[in-house]
Amino acid sequence: MNVLLKPFVVGLIVLFSAQPLFAQQIGVAWEFNQDGNALGWQAQRSIAEMACVNGRLCAVTSGYNPILAGPSISIDATEFGFIALRLKSPGSSLLQIHWITEQNESGWISVPIQGDTLFHEYQIAVLTRESWRGRIVSINKFVLNAPPSSSFCIDYLRIVAIGTRFNLKILPLRTVLKQNELIPVIAVVQNSGDRSSDRYQVELELPDPVELVAGPPVQLRSGLAAQQVDTLRWVMRSAVTGEFDVQTLVFSDTTDSATAGFRARFVDRFWRQDRFILSAWGPPEQIEAAYGEYLDAHFNTIASVHPSAEAVHFIGSHDLISFLDVSQAIKGDIRAPEDRIPPAITDDDLTGLDPIIDSFRSFRPIIGYHITDEPNAKAFANLAKVVDYLRQRDPQRVAYINLFPTYANADQLGVSRADLQARYDEHVRLFMEMVKPELLSYDHYNFFVNHRDGDDYFMNLEVIRKYALLYDVPFCNIIQAIGSLAEGGQVWRTLHEGEFRWLAHSSLAYGATCLVYFSWGSGPFGFMNCPERQQVYSAIRQVNSEVMAFAPIMMQLESSDVYHLNSRPAGTRALPTDALVRAASPAIDLLLGMFRDSSGADYVMVMNKDYSTGKTARIQVDPSVNGISIYDLENQAWKPIPINPDGELLAFNAEFLPGGANLYQIGRITGVAVERGSGNPVHFTLFANYPNPFNPRTTLSFSLSETAKVKLAVYNPLGQEIVVLVNGRRPAGEHCVVWNAADASSGVYVYRLQCGDRVQTGKMLLMR
Repeated sequence: MNVLLKPFVVGLIVLFSAQPLFAQQIGVAWEFNQDGNALGWQAQRSIAEMACVNGRLCAVTSGYNPILAGPSISIDATEFGFIALRLKSPGSSLLQIHWITEQNESGWISVPIQGDTLFHEYQIAVLTRESWRGRIVSINKFVLNAPPSSSFCIDYLRIVAIGTRFNLKILPLRTVLKQNELIPVIAVVQNSGDRSSDRYQVELELPDPVELVAGPPVQLRSGLAAQQVDTLRWVMRSAVTGEFDVQTLVFSDTTDSATAGFRARFVDRFWRQDRFILSAWGPPEQIEAAYGEYLDAHFNTIASVHPSAEAVHFIGSHDLISFLDVSQAIKGDIRAPEDRIPPAITDDDLTGLDPIIDSFRSFRPIIGYHITDEPNAKAFANLAKVVDYLRQRDPQRVAYINLFPTYANADQLGVSRADLQARYDEHVRLFMEMVKPELLSYDHYNFFVNHRDGDDYFMNLEVIRKYALLYDVPFCNIIQAIGSLAEGGQVWRTLHEGEFRWLAHSSLAYGATCLVYFSWGSGPFGFMNCPERQQVYSAIRQVNSEVMAFAPIMMQLESSDVYHLNSRPAGTRALPTDALVRAASPAIDLLLGMFRDSSGADYVMVMNKDYSTGKTARIQVDPSVNGISIYDLENQAWKPIPINPDGELLAFNAEFLPGGANLYQIGRITGVAVERGSGNPVHFTLFANYPNPFNPRTTLSFSLSETAKVKLAVYNPLGQEIVVLVNGRRPAGEHCVVWNAADASSGVYVYRLQCGDRVQTGKMLLMR
């Protein structure tokens, strides 16, 4: 088939999609080439007049949402999976097509359309709808959200089969490509057609001096079913700075091909978070009393400050850090609040940033630039230009943008999926790919009046944590501070200490290294200007003291897993049976945040999810644990606690404040083996794989006290050895190996390390 490669740009990612010049096969077609013959199509609702003229079916609307109805047809849905049409409908933004099957079942699909005065071509993948099955006997509704007294024209409408079509994109899973650091790269191949492909090949081309660290440059893949996606992974690194073009190609002998690439800019100057960020959204005014109270509540950051010398120096004199508010210095739309695609920002629109950058370039308390709050997804392309502009001119400061929460509507998120978690996941994915932030931030307010709590607070945390880990960036949670009593008519309630602690400690358990309190108050004391001022201030001051006691430790840890014990909110994961922490008695609701430090040592933050009542529990742990220490917040030091046998497990006693968490350092038993012929004992430890669950790559690591022969193998759910990752002598020290399970199916796998006559095992979950 002849193809036309049409490039389109998403941020810095250039995608080339193979677009056929013609459909492979036409099942039914309405071309409207004969004047006066509408080919059986009829006006059904809100149509004032309709006529077929000049090879087009045109209509004038008499009301909202006009509907056309098509004639009877008979077509096999399994053979023809697309509807192709050429349409213009000024003032419309949405098209719905409805159909009826031979079994009298109905189905429909909704797609966005262009609402200008030009004709546009659309290919609609109806095969993705479960209701597109069997024989289709009519297109019974063609619905536009057109306004009254408008007009629309259809040039043609066809039901077609397009065969295999490859779409390809490639991107680095880092927002900044740092010199000498490992950069994961993924290529996503999609068969957007309606036929399965044959075997196909994907090639990666890296220019000198970019080095391929992991993954073969040429990968031969099995066939890809219609509308399915295949993800390939590599790791690259560059020892020098500069810009280099990375390219990929996908092709097969019998189907279309596609290419994609991106410009890799490797840098040696970038922002790095060096302290925990704790702030209020509404800062105090520049008076000593207000700042004194703010500091006494343990805040160390001003979330946004006007870019004036007086304001900046006042912050610096109080040993605070801050973000400069540069939103007013940017010409053009960076929020798109009216749900429309804004005009593209140009470099001239950003020159107002230059004097601000130059004025405060050497002022250390300024750590970044506050750009905007809760942008519509349609503003992402403009925000990408702003972030890149700032990064090139002031690379060691961070560009700050705060995202919508899960309960934003589909128009705000720019994603029309019905499933809430999938819709929000797609929103954040687009933001990371397009805008490339170095700090991921969002807000979510969970506590409503009348003692009602939200439903998807933890779902929101799950998605944000996922992308923060995937792109190796810190994340910030904007948490609720003051509600309805501060300003009448609000739906959120004013919180007590346990609720503030619940918000802050749950954020820490998920790995947040930035917290900001949002409020609806104003005045000289910022967010503290409310009727319940003393109650709220005392509670926040206490919780902040706990957060800042945890902070030095949390800044050294990386989140590895998060589980919910007993009750499990939507979108979260239950505690697996082989986890380090097993159970609690009595069966209270706990949140478990699992962490590891740079040496591979294990930590767990255990949080009481009851914000009204303190809890006492006996926590059961894996028998491999040989020591536990709790982090003493008051003395900011580790304190060993006793552990005792509890059946086949071990256990320790724990006390929790309402909504409070404890941080534990976990010691693990290491294996001891005697290598044959040497007589020397070898201490060895098999660490938990990371990430877990994974898809399709995970890292397995182990340590040896002496040089020894070891075997590290993976076994499938049937107990069969499927791959040997290490088999031979290895020197003393820690060793890491990556298992690529691209050819394995979803399920639980066992990894087994053997040293001499001793064995250690672990379990991991592959999730497709």
